[in-house]
Amino acid sequence: GSKREDIIGKVQYLIAKKKLVHGNREKMIYPPNAWGIFDMHGNVFEWCHDFYGPYPDQSTDPTGPIRGKQRVRRGGSFVRSAHQSRSASRHSVEPSWRGSETGFRLVIGYPL
Repeated sequence: GSKREDIIGKVQYLIAKKKLVHGNREKMIYPPNAWGIFDMHGNVFEWCHDFYGPYPDQSTDPTGPIRGKQRVRRGGSFVRSAHQSRSASRHSVEPSWRGSETGFRLVIGYPL
């Protein structure tokens, strides 16, 4: 796995090359992955609709609890550890929590 220092170095490189900016971009930086997703890692933590709870099993897209006190937040920003910068990183957070490292992503469903 990568170390935080590796990610920090990559961020500094992208800033120098003007590929890492604040705000929205009109085009992707790198080509999409096998699922057609791009620019996912290290942007911000993102709110998810699910309430937080333990995974019920090893399913691909488990349904979260229908009630709860905390929501799921995924991903992370480059100012955190390498582990927390992955899109698979999952945290529980009070819905009233606010911070500059948390946002949301608008998506459009795509038939597979």
